[in-house]
Amino acid sequence: MVCTYLPTKIGIASLSYNTYLGRYMHVSDSWVGTCGVYFALSSDMVNWSSKQMIAPTRLPGKPDY
Repeated sequence: MVCTYLPTKIGIASLSYNTYLGRYMHVSDSWVGTCGVYFALSSDMVNWSSKQMIAPTRLPGKPDY
């Protein structure tokens, strides 16, 4: 498998395998829509679930709307 760099506006992100869920978990912040910390799950690291918010946040440099 070849990985391709995809430029994004992700500030802080983490990728790990969650043994309890038996899935890969991607956790990141988002400046798109509602600012917050989000996660997505995958069993194969190719197909991912929709992002789900863990918690809303105020991100540095992002104005309140």
